[in-house]
Amino acid sequence: MNTAEKFFININGKLFDEREKAGTILKSLYNKVEPGKELHIGTYQGFNLLLRKSMLYESYEIIIHGNLKYKVELGGDSPHGNMVRIENIVKT
Repeated sequence: MNTAEKFFININGKLFDEREKAGTILKSLYNKVEPGKELHIGTYQGFNLLLRKSMLYESYEIIIHGNLKYKVELGGDSPHGNMVRIENIVKT
């Protein structure tokens, strides 16, 4: 993937053009979602983004919702990497 491509994502009502900052804000929202529930956190390329916390584990996923729903497991190690995961799902 070419990381020099333009990147824009709306998280929590704010537009971000840097993957690292967007991923850091995304991670700060982890404690706002209840286990097993979905929280609308923003949009990416016209898709709604929902954050979900696992009922059993301390893990999180993004649900990318358009005509269909796509799930992306979020890693705890890299805010930038989480944005790349979202981009890759949308591109496929």
